Amino acid sequence: MTPVKLRAHRRLLRLILLAILGLITTLIIPALFVQQVEATSNLDYPGKQSNGQQATDSREKEKLLSQSLNSERMNPQYLLQQGTQFYNAEQFSQAITLWQQAIAAFVNQGDTLNQSWVLSNLSLAYQHLGQWKKAQAAIEQSLKLLPNLEGKTNSQTYSEILAKISNTQGRLQWETGQLELAFKSWEKATVNYEQAKNPMGMIGSLINQAKALQTLGLSSKAEEKLKEVHQTLQVSDSHLQAIGYKDLGNALRRLGKLKESRQILAEGKKVAERPIAKGAVLLELGNTERALAQRALVIGQPSEALSHTQAAIK
Repeated sequence: MTPVKLRAHRRLLRLILLAILGLITTLIIPALFVQQVEATSNLDYPGKQSNGQQATDSREKEKLLSQSLNSERMNPQYLLQQGTQFYNAEQFSQAITLWQQAIAAFVNQGDTLNQSWVLSNLSLAYQHLGQWKKAQAAIEQSLKLLPNLEGKTNSQTYSEILAKISNTQGRLQWETGQLELAFKSWEKATVNYEQAKNPMGMIGSLINQAKALQTLGLSSKAEEKLKEVHQTLQVSDSHLQAIGYKDLGNALRRLGKLKESRQILAEGKKVAERPIAKGAVLLELGNTERALAQRALVIGQPSEALSHTQAAIK
């Protein structure tokens, strides 16, 4: 290639490169500009609104936000949830206040089923505070609402709510010394938990029945109830088994069946997968080991007592 042609070729190449650079620039700059506008467009609209108009809109937004928050706070499900959190934290007075508001909201909505359920919760909170008359009034009101719902709502849901209410009624009767009535209420709860296909509820109400029977001096019948619990646990999932074995082991220890309690809790330890569940089982297992140590000391077996004591603190 001659020098003249080479210079002409280089000049043409520079022009092509400049053209390409110009095309790239026109593609990139608008994209960056759009991103900047989008980033600020929610904050400011200069030239579109006066300061007074912006202030008015700001007040309207604050008003709408406040109304939205107030609406949420008056939602009965929200009130029910908040009350439950206070109850679980053992702040029963605060739970009562929120549940009373939830009941009023459910009344306004014509939701009798949830109204009945929250009244049962209310009774439970009053029981923890030792306010027995209020607890009785709440559970009676709860039970009065239920006959109007039978056949008008989902049968499984109805059975679940009825079981929970019966369980709460049984606790109230137990705490006020009406042991036979408590047993009957827990028996009813068991039937309804079974209809609702709630094995955890069944296990709890069966253990409650055993507790009532034992206190009434009917130890053999109490043991039969606990055998039912064990049978139910055999066909349950591992998480339910861990909780159930813990409660069953505790119940057996109260009946004086310490070896059986130890065996059941050892089974619970094997199936417990979650740390909290496993910790709860180990705590009850330690309590049973200590009870076995005390029994060994009473019958003059110090070496066995030492073995159980060492097992309890592992």
